Amino acid sequence: MGISGESNSYYSGTSCHLYVESLLRKGGKVLIVSPYIDRYYAKFIMQNMHEKDVRIISSSMDKEAMEMLSGSWDSVTIAGTAALLGLVEVFGFVAGANIVDLSSLLFAVGLFAIALLRLRRGSVRIKVPREFVHAKLYVSESEAIHGSANLTYNGMHKNIEHIEIVRDKEAIGRLRNEFMHMWDEA
Repeated sequence: MGISGESNSYYSGTSCHLYVESLLRKGGKVLIVSPYIDRYYAKFIMQNMHEKDVRIISSSMDKEAMEMLSGSWDSVTIAGTAALLGLVEVFGFVAGANIVDLSSLLFAVGLFAIALLRLRRGSVRIKVPREFVHAKLYVSESEAIHGSANLTYNGMHKNIEHIEIVRDKEAIGRLRNEFMHMWDEA
């Protein structure tokens, strides 16, 4: 059930994901506060973070989710780097390059490929506060959502939750400031 106002709307039900996922897909800076984040939404964030600065405050993140979001190598990065290194090695062999020159070139190109892949992908920064955070807040440059929905599959798809979708620029600014205060305190 949704209720709309001039700049805010409300939703109660089992489909909070429709609103939160839309916000997370938006470009620029994305700020997330959720005590619980599971593997499903860690993967969602990684798949949708291209050219984004994502900051997350979470108290009890799923172990797999933490590994995915905290900079562990994902299969796309590994496969892309391996393929690039393989091409350089084939090129070096065909060109008759010296093995020392070839290994230096492989190393340099590999580092360059990793850097490019990471830049293209954006960045995710995570803070775990000293005290348990129970707030749920999702902020993009043009929208903010707060309410009861954790960033978990059950919280977004199965539980009956209540959220407020904020589109008023001034209110979004206040929520962004609230996030930054929590970030600095964590």
